[in-house]
Amino acid sequence: MTPLNIRSTMRCVLLAATCALATANALADAVYPTRTVRWIVPAPAGGPMDYTARRLAQKLSEQWGQQVIVENRSGGAGIVAAQAAMQAPADGYTLLHAHNGMIAINPHLYKSLPYDPLKTFAPVTSVSAGHAIVLVNPQVPAKSLTEFIALLRSKPGELAFGSSGVGSPPHLTGAMFQKATGTRLLHVPYKGSAPILTDLIGGQIQVGFDYIVPMGEQVRSGKLRALAIAGPKRNPYLPDVPTAAEAGLPGFESRAWTALYVPAGTPAEIIRKIRDAVVKAIDTPEEQQRAVSLGIEMQGSTPEWLRDYARSELIKWGEVVRDSGVKPE
Repeated sequence: MTPLNIRSTMRCVLLAATCALATANALADAVYPTRTVRWIVPAPAGGPMDYTARRLAQKLSEQWGQQVIVENRSGGAGIVAAQAAMQAPADGYTLLHAHNGMIAINPHLYKSLPYDPLKTFAPVTSVSAGHAIVLVNPQVPAKSLTEFIALLRSKPGELAFGSSGVGSPPHLTGAMFQKATGTRLLHVPYKGSAPILTDLIGGQIQVGFDYIVPMGEQVRSGKLRALAIAGPKRNPYLPDVPTAAEAGLPGFESRAWTALYVPAGTPAEIIRKIRDAVVKAIDTPEEQQRAVSLGIEMQGSTPEWLRDYARSELIKWGEVVRDSGVKPE
């Protein structure tokens, strides 16, 4: 066979492969979904993440005419849920509702993580987000962030803050705060936010770096004092709480977020269809009003934006973990 014939044959093979892929994607888009879709949540039933997933899953069921069932797989800092999702076929019938700990923090905490956050899963869309708030028991004499930092500097290591575990976002946010302010706090790890809330109100610990869900209601009632929000703008749920920059600590930002992923290799057209349906559900006035009432942000994105954002978060939280002194397990 002459070189010319070889090149011609190769072009035909490539053209056929391209057409076959395009046809497969078009067929997948036309028929998906034809059966029940699993929505895996790395949290127990009844919590805010589970509640959000169930609302969106119901809206997807209505759009598609197929059931979307939430499956709770809590435990292991999200690793249990990730393993369940990575073992599923890459066909769009298994969705993973991941949180930032799974994608941006776990890779720096575990030496042998069973998944690669940037390779094992394909990004679909962002879902929700919320910024941490600096909280104190009302008995703490500081009424502003500036006064609080001065108090901590005068009493290094005497005040304690609680988190939902070593390496959790509240713990690492506390570590960020101490580095940014040159202060020292005693870290007390808990199993979840509920006992933190109880002890923070009771005065067993004096400080928290947690989120409006579930702490916001206690701030509104006066049982806790919020000194600043670690975000670029004020939150409508707590409009009187200044941003960290407004309170005198520019650059201090801590954002917890959730996003939807599917197993890597899922056809692009199916990812697009899932993304469009989720964003349509998020953008309804009902969901936006609910988000404001809870003090969280609900906003979809493109897969490309989520991919790039996850990469930047992976770098950011890697630096925080190293600075915190937490050793990978």
